[in-house]
Amino acid sequence: MAVVTDWAVIETSGGPMRMYMARPEGGTAGPGVLIIHEIFGLTDHILDVSRRFAQEGIVALAPELYHALPTRTAPYEDVAGARALRQQLKDDQIVDDLSGALRFLGARGEVRSGLTGVVGYCSGGRDAFMLATRNSDVLALVSYYGSITGDEPSAPINAGGKLEAPALLLYAERDHLISAEQVERVRDTLTRLNKDFDIVTYPNVGHGFFCDARPDSYDADAAADAWNRTVDFLYERLEG
Repeated sequence: MAVVTDWAVIETSGGPMRMYMARPEGGTAGPGVLIIHEIFGLTDHILDVSRRFAQEGIVALAPELYHALPTRTAPYEDVAGARALRQQLKDDQIVDDLSGALRFLGARGEVRSGLTGVVGYCSGGRDAFMLATRNSDVLALVSYYGSITGDEPSAPINAGGKLEAPALLLYAERDHLISAEQVERVRDTLTRLNKDFDIVTYPNVGHGFFCDARPDSYDADAAADAWNRTVDFLYERLEG
């Protein structure tokens, strides 16, 4: 499917935020999905992922959460630099920015009936879950290796009772950032809360397995399976 891409800008409390949009060519209406980037920022990889969603008939919008910072991306080799960028963001600002982007997306004529979901990667997976607990316009949630547990009160899982959207949570067995115990805590919490969710853990792969821009982390088989599950889930939940 042919794809059209462009940039849009919305005003936020922290200043203008640019967003990358990819949509099917020809005005074909489909579901809309907010794409939330990793700690590395709005990289070429995330732009490519947005285009891939558009090729599936989904309108994708990827906001730049580091829009107020002088440096807005970090190389995949510079994890420390990426973490330094991420640490400058506050959860409330992230939710405000993403909610503004979601409103923009839902109002687009290409998005059928305003049906919108969210897909996040790494820190974006955490943000996606957090957004879904605070914004009922999120009608489907996909989180790729998002760290949503923790001892701090702000851990997104602590707001799991407010989650209304069905969730697909994708994890890696050898994730050095998210332990098997943390994944089980997520499972136990959402089960106790009677939420609509599915957890998939991929064996023998590590954090970042979906990112083909990181040869040291990427796993083609796991990425392909996760992609198919994601697209099927979004169509099932956003279109019935």
